[in-house]
Amino acid sequence: MKSPGLLLDENIGVSVAIYLRKMGWDVVSVLDGFSGITDNQVLSWAKRENRVIVTLDQDFGVLVFKNSNRHVGILLLKLKKESSKKILTVIVKVLELHGDKLKNNFIVASEYQIRMH
Repeated sequence: MKSPGLLLDENIGVSVAIYLRKMGWDVVSVLDGFSGITDNQVLSWAKRENRVIVTLDQDFGVLVFKNSNRHVGILLLKLKKESSKKILTVIVKVLELHGDKLKNNFIVASEYQIRMH
C-alpha cells in the first residue's frame, strides 16, 4: 500500500521529486513555483491536499510538538551528508519499509535508523 501523496519541502531537490514521480509516487514540490513560502504555509498546503511533508527542516518538529500544529504526516530527514543521492536513498527506504505508516505520524529518518513519534 502506498502512502498519501508527498509534499517535498524546498530543501529537497528537484531531482528527488523527478525520481520519485518516475517511481510512481504522487509528489509535488515547493520548488514547483512556491519557493519561499513559510513552514506554516507548507503545513496548510499539506493538510489541504492530504500530503505528507518530506523535509530537512527541524522547525517542523517545533511546529508539531511545541506549537501543537496538526499535520497529515511528516518525514524529517536528519542526514550527515545532504546530497540528492543520500536524500533519495533514505526517502525510498522509508517509503518501502513504512509507506503505509506515514499518514498521521512524525517520522525521523537518518542513514542508520527510522523513528516514529
